[in-house]
Amino acid sequence: MPKRRKEVTLVKEVSLDTTNREVTTGGIEHFCTEYKWTRILPQLLELGAETIEDLGELDDEDFAKMGLKKLAKKRFLRHVVEASSI
Repeated sequence: MPKRRKEVTLVKEVSLDTTNREVTTGGIEHFCTEYKWTRILPQLLELGAETIEDLGELDDEDFAKMGLKKLAKKRFLRHVVEASSI
């Protein structure tokens, strides 16, 4: 007698808290305009940044590729923190 195949559907519940966060590419564009970082917007999009939280994940190599020096990197990260807490 052949074995019966049992179908199972798995559902993963996902909860997104988007309070005080801009979660679209428009959010990244708004951030860059608001904090005067439009010159690096193309590189941020090329890296795949989609949210303000993504910007906090950038590392030293990413900043070097964008041509940001140490103090500019600090300013950028301070702006990310400010934007995240608004």
